[in-house]
Amino acid sequence: MAAQVKPDYAYSIDEAADIFDVTPTTFRRWIAAGLVKAASFSGAKTKRRVMGYQLIALMQDGDGTHGPQ
Repeated sequence: MAAQVKPDYAYSIDEAADIFDVTPTTFRRWIAAGLVKAASFSGAKTKRRVMGYQLIALMQDGDGTHGPQ
């Protein structure tokens, strides 16, 4: 799955949650817990975004497919 994630792409919370097969609410909890950082982008339909390199790092911290354990 990591090969499908583009390191320089800014993913929406919904897109990031889909990658990990979790709900957007769960992914927001991971952000709140400090497991991944989200940045705010003005002008975006959904303002909070997560960079692909953050998602790749999160995958490496877990079992390689489903994030933190």
